[in-house]
Amino acid sequence: MDKPLRILILEDNTADAKLMQFELEEAGIAYTAKVVATDKDYRLALHSYSPDLILSDYDLPFYTGQSALTDAKRCCPDVPFILVTGAVTEDRAIDILTNGAVDFVMKNRLHKLPVAVRRAMELVAEHKARKKAEAEARSASLYARSLIEASLDPLFTISTDGKIMDVNRATEG
Repeated sequence: MDKPLRILILEDNTADAKLMQFELEEAGIAYTAKVVATDKDYRLALHSYSPDLILSDYDLPFYTGQSALTDAKRCCPDVPFILVTGAVTEDRAIDILTNGAVDFVMKNRLHKLPVAVRRAMELVAEHKARKKAEAEARSASLYARSLIEASLDPLFTISTDGKIMDVNRATEG
């Protein structure tokens, strides 16, 4: 992680938010954090803070971690979301992971938070690299196709079983 992470923390308990930050600092993770406690402030921060990572409690007054995940996926779908909770059933944790959270950490095991954060950021890096490679492959394919189409010579591709797969305009003419 080259630059400090911009972490949005949705947590209504100030002591819990400070403990999360303490664990990240102890692990040597460079970050800046914005801590919010309400759904209104959270939604505003999704747009104005541009987080690299979201850490969210599950049980908040009038708001849940599931709602926070839904809002995050709508606003910034590529930002990893980690549920940090004190009490969540296994079924609820599975639901939130199935709906797009990258991980969850129990508050009584906050020492595991840095591992979850690093893993989430590795997934982001892998996703970006894959998207870049796919874009480069598409670009190369389009470039190759334009060269083939520009050729005045008949060109065609044949599959390994001898079937003609593609031809250029010169072949058709």
